[in-house]
Parts: sequence; C-alpha cells; structure tokens
Amino acid sequence: MELKILEQVCLFSKGKKPKKLSKEKSKDLCVPYINIKAFEKGIIDEYTDGEKCNLCNNGDLLMVWDGARAGLTGKAKKGAIGSTLMKIEPKEGLSKEYLFYFLKSLYEKINSNPRGVGIPHVEPSLLWSSKIVIPSISLQNKIVEKIEELFSELDNGIEELKKVKEQLKVYRQSVLSAAFSGKLTNTNLKNGELQKEMIEVKLGDHAFITKLAGFEFTKYVKYKEKGDIPVIRAQNVSKIGFIERNFIYVDRGIMEKLPRSRVYGGEILMVFVGAGLGNVGIVPFNKEYFLGPNVAKIVLRNEYYNKFILYYLSSIVGFGNVLKKSKATAQGSISMANIREVYVPFVSFEDQQKIVKEIEKRLSVCDKMEETIKTSLAQSESLRQSILKQAFEGKLIR
Repeated sequence: MELKILEQVCLFSKGKKPKKLSKEKSKDLCVPYINIKAFEKGIIDEYTDGEKCNLCNNGDLLMVWDGARAGLTGKAKKGAIGSTLMKIEPKEGLSKEYLFYFLKSLYEKINSNPRGVGIPHVEPSLLWSSKIVIPSISLQNKIVEKIEELFSELDNGIEELKKVKEQLKVYRQSVLSAAFSGKLTNTNLKNGELQKEMIEVKLGDHAFITKLAGFEFTKYVKYKEKGDIPVIRAQNVSKIGFIERNFIYVDRGIMEKLPRSRVYGGEILMVFVGAGLGNVGIVPFNKEYFLGPNVAKIVLRNEYYNKFILYYLSSIVGFGNVLKKSKATAQGSISMANIREVYVPFVSFEDQQKIVKEIEKRLSVCDKMEETIKTSLAQSESLRQSILKQAFEGKLIR
C-alpha cells in the first residue's frame, strides 16, 4: 500500500473548443461535442469533425474545470471533449473506478476553493497535490464494491423518499377535493347533498381583479436592484404559494403614481401568463409590495375568506376552472375579464373558516412530513461524501 500525490498516478489533458461546431449532425460533422450539457445530462446538442480535438470514449473520466460546478467528476460519452472539461486517466496500478470515486470525494474541497475571479476554475495545485492511498488492485476493487453497495442503498432510500413526496402531493389534492365537496365538514350528509351545500358564483362578482397595465409599465416603471418597494413577479408565485425571494425594486414614487399596483397584504395573487399560469398565493401582511407584470391581484370582498379561495384555486377542480378560461397560445394566458368569469364555490363565511381549518389541520401534518423529506434529501449528499471519506481513509474495508 502506497501513499502518493494524484499527479504521480494520473495523466490529464484539457479539452478544446473546435473550430467547426454545428447543432446538426452531418457527414463531416459527426463527432459529438461533449459540452457541459452533454457531460451532466447526457444530451448531445452539438457536433464537430474531431480534428485537433481531445477525444474521449464512453466511461472515460472527465472533470469540470470552469464554472460553478468546477471540480465535478463524471463519466464521458464518446466524442470531443469540451473546453471547460478535463480528461483524467489512471496510470498502471490504479483502477479507473477507484480513481473515479476518489476524484468525487475531492469535489467539496476543490469546489469551495476555486481559483481566480469572475468565472471560478479548479486550483491545479490543490487538485494534483491531493494525497491518494494506492492499495493492491484487488483491494481497490473491494473498496469500489463496498462504495457502490452503500451508494445503492442510499439511492434506494432517496427513491423511497421521492415516492413519499409524490404521494403527499396526491394526498394534498385529495384533502382539497374532499374539502370542496363538503366531506371534511359535513360528514353526516350524502354525496349528492354535499354538493348542494355549495353554490357556484363568478369570482369577479365578489372581488376586484386587476393587473399592471402595459402602458403604465412602459411609461412609469423602472426596476432597480435595490430600492424602496419589492416587486412581485411570476417567479414569486409558485404552486406552493407566495415565495419571498429574488426581488427587484421600484421607488416609492412609482407606486404612488400607480395605486392599482400597490399591494398591502392579504390579496390573492395569480400568474396569468406563461409556464406558471394559474399559480396562486397570498401576500403576507405588514409589508408593502408593487405588482409586477404577469401577476394579477385579486382583492376579495368581505363575504369571502381569502384562504378559502386560495385553497380552491389550488385544487385540481379550481385550477381546471382557470384553465378552461385561458387562451391556448404558445405561452398560455388568461385575461382579467376571464379571471372574473372563473366559477368558485360559495358558502357562509363561518363555513369557509371551518373548511379552511379542516384543510390546514390535515395539511400541517403533510407540511411536517415534506420538511422532514426535504431535510433527509439534503443530507443524502453529505452522507454520500461521508461514505467516500471513510472509503479513502481505510474505514470501509479492514
């Protein structure tokens, strides 16, 4: 068993950007170009002629050299190596799989200590001076087998967590479905009677619904990285509600010129165009916001409890009612007039509160489980690194 530095036991060569690149594969340009997308996702979207390129075969070891993922190691697809990647090959006496897992064990150290300013890249001296224990090939193979056994168990656990996460989504919808059919609060009634308990009304008959008009935006609005009032955009309204992040800002004077775009708290927001069409959330109280483009503001009258409408619009039936009123364009959109035409259930304010209480009693359990799953999934990568650390400290195989 020997202790060596990585540079002594490896051959390494940087990738290059070819002079000829094409999105289309042809007779002359038929060599896959292994860029970051091809490396990380296995998606080949560029081709070259292979001349004066550094070529790799399936299973060769590549490391990301530049960018946010600098230091990440993976296995290649056959082709020409991209300029942001490096091929690393083991010398005699070192198993490729053993080297592969050792390089993966270095990722956190390398990635958290990048070289240069601007676009970070791997610090060569940090990488090549890393010490690696070289046991016999048979022992290397045993260590690799143990790593893969533990990784397989970890991956199975992750898959189970993801399954539970998906099941919780189904459970959420079943809770909402039960709530708006009356089953959560009127358990003594038959199904036909349950549906009669709620009448359907047009949302616009019970709410003020508006958006930031296009001419207002072009005439007045100027965004800033820092400012007085945060701007609510489509990215702040997701399928899980309102998200306070990635704000841009406007000066207070702009909001005062456009009072319809002032958001006080408690209003329902709805994305009315694009990929997030139909996403809804409630604005937190005690903060001021400015309504950005692509998001509608729904201010309910006193006969409605905002959470009742929020949960309904988040349900499969409610979301479906929104989609029925939308235009099937490339982006997908729904006008303010059509949002006003969306049908929603109506019961007494007291019953709305009871229904929301029953929904939240069940969903709070769901929230706790999802948070536990989120934590466990986040910890899985740390556990993976712990397995690698133990492997190369000689603690997995004794």
